Amino acid sequence: RMRRCCVWLRKNLLLALTIIFAFGGVGCGFCLRSMKPSIVTVEVINLPGELFMRMLQMTMLPLITSSI
Repeated sequence: RMRRCCVWLRKNLLLALTIIFAFGGVGCGFCLRSMKPSIVTVEVINLPGELFMRMLQMTMLPLITSSI
């Protein structure tokens, strides 16, 4: 049974890590929200997310407009 689990995990490592980190991110979000961080802390945490969202927009917008 353990061997079968390890084989599945090797085949689906990206899926497993995505699910784990998605739940971890939600958990961190709930914890940080309850702590009432300062504005500077919020800006520091917000920066990577904002950069990621802009990167996705720069990637997806040309794909969408070229497919229309």
